[in-house]
Amino acid sequence: MASSSAVDDETQQGVSDMFDTFIELAAGKKLTDRERNVANEKAISMLLKDSLGERYKKISETSVYPVHKVKTRGDPYFGKVERSAFCNLDYFCDLAACRIELDEHCKRPPRDDERVQLEAKALMKKVAEESKKDHSVKGAHASGVAASVTSRLTDTHKYTGAHKERFDSSGHGKGIGGREYRDPHTGYTQQYKGQGTYH
Repeated sequence: MASSSAVDDETQQGVSDMFDTFIELAAGKKLTDRERNVANEKAISMLLKDSLGERYKKISETSVYPVHKVKTRGDPYFGKVERSAFCNLDYFCDLAACRIELDEHCKRPPRDDERVQLEAKALMKKVAEESKKDHSVKGAHASGVAASVTSRLTDTHKYTGAHKERFDSSGHGKGIGGREYRDPHTGYTQQYKGQGTYH
């Protein structure tokens, strides 16, 4: 059976760092030492989507996470994946084997298959490289749904009607002038075209 020792220390550390980052992102709070040993499916899915893309996230959810999660009822980690199980070549071998099975419509290759091993190590390396980037909530979801909705709703060029009048061409607010009609009190009606030509 493959083991994490087949992966270099730097890659192993990077995967572990990503694990730390995403269990906290998923929880939305600082975790205790005990809580830092396991990840729920949400954390693993976020991590894989952010580092490897939607495809591997779905493969994990349907075929890999269920195999590696703690299945002993009554165990405090029940239904979660332990750090040692995720930060291990076996987890990534299963991702690679499932990907090959799906794409090539063949029987799932074993973990010790050469192609599986190569892809698994490449996947771990990619995850480790992602650990060097900013994965704060803002960074991790910059291209996600929340960011796209926010940018769409705050784009003043797309505003219509009365809301459109509240901003100038550069998107800055006009203040009270953009919220209520301000009569210049010139003595001319708004439609009069000869304004300023008579003294």
